[in-house]
Order: sequence, then C-alpha cells, then structure tokens
Amino acid sequence: NHNHNHNHNHNTGAAYHASANRQIVQRRNELLRQKREARQKALEKDRRRNLRLRELFHEENGHRKESSSFETGGPPMFAVKVVTCPALRAELKMNGREKRGRMFVERPALFDQLLCNGDEDGGESSFRGVDLNESSNDEIEDFDDLEATNTSYACLSVKALKQTIHEFFRRLKKSTYVLSASLPLLDEQGNVLPHPENDEETETMTGTWKVETDEDVQRAFVEAERFFLRQQQQQQQTDDDSSSASSSTMKRPTLILHVTKDPDAPPPPPPPPYLANLPDPQISPTMTMLSFYSFPPDTGIPSPESTAEQLKRLWRPFRALGRIYVAREGINAQMAVPTNVLPNFLECCTLPAERGGELAEVLGEYMENGMNVDPIPVPMEEFRVNPAFRNLHVRVRSQIVADGLETPLDWQSAGYDMPPLEWHRRLKEAREVREKMERQRKEREGNESEEQNEEPLPPLPPLPIVLDCRNNYETQVGKFELAEPLDTVNFRDSWDVLKERLKDVSKDAPIMTYCTGGIR
Repeated sequence: NHNHNHNHNHNTGAAYHASANRQIVQRRNELLRQKREARQKALEKDRRRNLRLRELFHEENGHRKESSSFETGGPPMFAVKVVTCPALRAELKMNGREKRGRMFVERPALFDQLLCNGDEDGGESSFRGVDLNESSNDEIEDFDDLEATNTSYACLSVKALKQTIHEFFRRLKKSTYVLSASLPLLDEQGNVLPHPENDEETETMTGTWKVETDEDVQRAFVEAERFFLRQQQQQQQTDDDSSSASSSTMKRPTLILHVTKDPDAPPPPPPPPYLANLPDPQISPTMTMLSFYSFPPDTGIPSPESTAEQLKRLWRPFRALGRIYVAREGINAQMAVPTNVLPNFLECCTLPAERGGELAEVLGEYMENGMNVDPIPVPMEEFRVNPAFRNLHVRVRSQIVADGLETPLDWQSAGYDMPPLEWHRRLKEAREVREKMERQRKEREGNESEEQNEEPLPPLPPLPIVLDCRNNYETQVGKFELAEPLDTVNFRDSWDVLKERLKDVSKDAPIMTYCTGGIR
C-alpha cells in the first residue's frame, strides 16, 4: 500500500507540473501574440501615415501647378525641422539624421479656425486657441482617420506633437526634454537655411516660443503658416513688379522645433559599480561556463515573470548566453559568459542593494553552494564552432528542478552542504578507522590464547553510504571511490531507487550524496 501511494503521489506531481508548465507557456505565448499585434499595429500606423503624407504631397504639387499661392484654405501640411541640443545628442548617441531631422505634419481643416481667431481679435497678441475637448462633432467632421479628437494632429496638441516626434526620432523616447519653436531663417531666394550649430545664438536671433500647452502648439504652427503666407505675398508682389514670374522656393509652412534637455529633470542614476569600466564582451578571447541554483527563503520569488525580465535586462550588457529557469521556488541557471567580463557578472549577481545591486534578494547568498564556475575557459574559436548556448533564454516554469513532486521541497531544511575538502577528509578518516580495526581483528585472530583472555573487539564501524545521484550517462564518465550510482535517467526516477536502497538502513546511518551542481 505504501508503494502504491508513493507511485500515485509521484504520478500526480508529474501531471500537476506538466499542466502548470503548459499554462505558463500559454501565458507566455499570449504575451508574445499581444506584442506582435502591437508591433503590427505600429507598423500599420506608420504605413498609413506615410501613405497619407504621399497623398498630401501629390495634392500639394497639383495645387502648385494650378496656382502659385494658396488663396483659399491653407497648405495641406507643415514641414517641421527638429533640432536637438548638444547635451541630448551626446546622452542619446544620436546619429546625423536624429540630430537635425525633418518631419511632416498634416494640416487639418479645423486649422482655418485658428487663423480666424487670431485675425478677428487683433493678431498675435490676442491669439485664441481651439479647445478640442469642447469642439462639436460638426467642427471635427472633416478630420481624416480620427483616432482621438484631441490627439490626432501634431499641430493641435502637445501629446500628438510628441507622439509624432517619437515616430520620427525614436531615441527621444528615452529622455526628458522641453520644446520650444522658432521661425526659419531664409536666404534671398527663400530657401530655408540650415540651423547653426550654436543653438543659443540662433534662438536669440530668431526668437522662440515655449511649447508647453496645446495653445502653445497651435500658436507655433499658426505663426509658421502666417510667415509662409507673408513670404508668398512678397513673392507675388515681386513677380507682379518684374517682367518674368518666378515661384517661391519656400514650398510649405516650416517650423523650427528645438528639443532641449530639461534642466529641471532629475539626473539619471549613476551606473552600477559592476558596469563601470566594463570591457567589451565581444572581444573576449574565451567563454566561461558556469551554473548555479538559488532558493530564496520564506516567500521565494513572488513574481517569476518580473524576475525573468529583470535577469534579461541586467545580464544583457555582459552578452551572456544560457538557459535559465525561474519559478516561485528559485532560479536554475546554466550559462556561458565572456571571460573578460566574468568578474563584473559575478558582482552583478551578488552586489547588495545598498551598494547598487538589484539581485541580492533572489541570488546573492541564496545561491546553493555558490556559483559553480568552470576553471578552464573555452576558446572563442571552439565555442563558435560548437556553442553550448546560442542565446540567453530565461523561462518561467512551475518548478526549477523536475523532481516529480507536487509539493515543493523545503530547501532550507536540506542536508548539510559539505565543502569538498571536508568531504574528502571524512571519507579518508572513515577508511582509515575501518582499516585500523581490520588490522587489529586479524592480529587478534592470529593469537588464539590472547583472544580467550581479552574482551571481544567491537563490530567494525560502517563506512558512510556514498550515493552518486547523477543520471547514468554522467556516472559513466567517472565517480568517487565507494560511490553507488542510482543509475537513473531522470531526477524524478530517484525516489523509487532511494526507497529500495535505504529500506533496511538505520535512520542514523551516515549517508553522503553528491551530484553535478549540488541540488540532488
């Protein structure tokens, strides 16, 4: 009956974890599906935006062929030249296009109301913006592909303007900045001049407006359109006064948008100590293999999903590869790390929180027997030909050790973790005591007369039971002296073998076990 119950519990545990792992995989696949859909949605949005801009270009060119100026309504779009300050360029390592790029912004029909507001009330000094939250449906019925009435057009709201900036200049998402706007500088032919390197000098020359509210955004684009229309009128007057007509070089309203690092933003946190002076892991001549288990006490790992993402984020700078399992009970890692950054990697895993570490609560002192580091690195040429790992895979599982048990073991109540030197000393001492007593017994057996007068010798002390808990293919490579292999294929097979082997062994008999990493 006991054997039957044991097998039943074993089968139930295996089925439970198989079902739990399937659920975890389903959740991960669902998250991946959602990410793919989000990427597809973003790509589709970019495609529709680019298609709309092409339509506006054609519309603009067609209008320009029919008329040299926009007499009714306004131009279909604005050109915005984005200029980032030197501090942001250096901080974000921006390329040439990102330092000084150009984007195009659609002009909605509702924009005519902004021009009228300023004209009716006396021009610039009495500019009144449009509150899109209070606009009626009739006022916005001409909006094309309207996703949100107050955020669809970059020339009408701060939120939409920043979204458009991030679509063209993605690195700016990673920084806190302030916006200001100015009108372009033109040469004698009406060409927009490049923005000078000295941002402060240009802002002093041209005048700038802070862009902090929706009304600031609307004002900036209204001024850009008025500037453009004035240039059109001046060009028309020049053409009327001359014998030959010419078209204005300025094709559309243009706004200079200054992106400046926010002076009031808190400074970015300093890099953790283990990333200071980090060597380039890509030039490491060797890879070092390592492995570890971690079993945090009490609550274990409250959120395996968050911890998995944290491990990927923190280990990315080291170019580490491997297969890592994360569960509520702990972490199981088999990894390859570029040798030239190995000290930094080890510090990342063990640095206390008060010194800038982030993994002390899940790794650090909770790594079972520390971290097992192979003392012989693998040459990079050999590793590339036959890599142990090709990527860094961090997976969430229902358990990190496939023991087949439904209820996790209490890892804090495990046996004594014997250091290697003590292990060898204990085995040596046990052998020496047994060999000494065997010699004494043989000597006494050789002297029968003395044997009759002396008390009988005590029984020989038993040698420790030494169990090799590794799988059979590992045992075939070699084993310790006196070791008895369990000869299992999987860890979950160990329980039946142990039950049979130890059924007649006293509870206080010395038992020494070993495996590859120390968990079994």
